[in-house]
Amino acid sequence: MAAVSAVLFAAAADEGRPLLTGVRLKGTESGLVLAATDGYRLSLKKTKMSLGKIVDAVVPARALGEVVKVGQEEKDAEGVRVAQGDSGQLSFVVGDTTVHTRLIEGEYPNFEKIIPKTHTTRALLDRESLTRAVKSAAIFARDNANIVRLSLGAQRAAVSANTPQVGENRVELEAKIDGEGGDIAFNSRFLLEFLANFTGDELLFEMTGSLNPGVFKPVKDDSYLHIIMPVRVQG
Repeated sequence: MAAVSAVLFAAAADEGRPLLTGVRLKGTESGLVLAATDGYRLSLKKTKMSLGKIVDAVVPARALGEVVKVGQEEKDAEGVRVAQGDSGQLSFVVGDTTVHTRLIEGEYPNFEKIIPKTHTTRALLDRESLTRAVKSAAIFARDNANIVRLSLGAQRAAVSANTPQVGENRVELEAKIDGEGGDIAFNSRFLLEFLANFTGDELLFEMTGSLNPGVFKPVKDDSYLHIIMPVRVQG
């Protein structure tokens, strides 16, 4: 359930691109990979779970949300059983409850190509401190397309937002930073949704300039990553 929750929030809510409203489940030799993206962010989780004969499927995020909800209610259930029925249907069995859903047909986007292979800056950040800073800046960012700026350098990080009519909000927080540092801007809603679904006390943030995707990872855990596309800002 935790693996599903780690990616679910990144799926699109807009039905205009049906494939992006689903979560891709892909079987590998070592287990199962779950991925969700709305085109602006991507969550990827690798697990040792198995779907048996199901190798590759896109499952509606709404249905998986129901599976998570049932799992939270069925405290005594021992995991989730998955079965593939006729006509492209999938069934999730949690305790005494079964959730049936149709699969989303089509070719899921090749998200692997947007995952950065290297980085020029890496920062170790405290999740709680970062969350407070982003929430504070987000209030000022409401009239400026929800844009907040993350600045890294000299073992300090700063989260800021600037709205001409209101002024600037800037919160500094401690960070361990390797690399050249720099500034990058994000939609504050995407940051806050990620932080609300991230379970660790600390996180790693990696970037390569202000125009390339920002990567968020757990510390000492290669099974999960979250990517947010930056916002281009002037100055």
